[in-house]
Amino acid sequence: MSLDPETLAFLRAIFEEACSLLPPHKRTHEMRSALAVDILKQAAEGERNPARLRLYALTLTEGTGSQSSHPTPKRHFAQGPPRR
Repeated sequence: MSLDPETLAFLRAIFEEACSLLPPHKRTHEMRSALAVDILKQAAEGERNPARLRLYALTLTEGTGSQSSHPTPKRHFAQGPPRR
């Protein structure tokens, strides 16, 4: 995936905000990496809504950080507005 500088800045801001929402004891390198990966995966699928990107990443990293116990993006956001 190739991202232009504007998109990278946008995603970085979402990442930093999501990290700041984590409790201090969860702000580990591993958790920050998981957040970054989750945000990039959603962006690669076309998601550009900052609130959904942030919420989805934080939802996936709750608890053990395992994605297996969480809904897929399409199910999780089925009631939300369409992607732009």
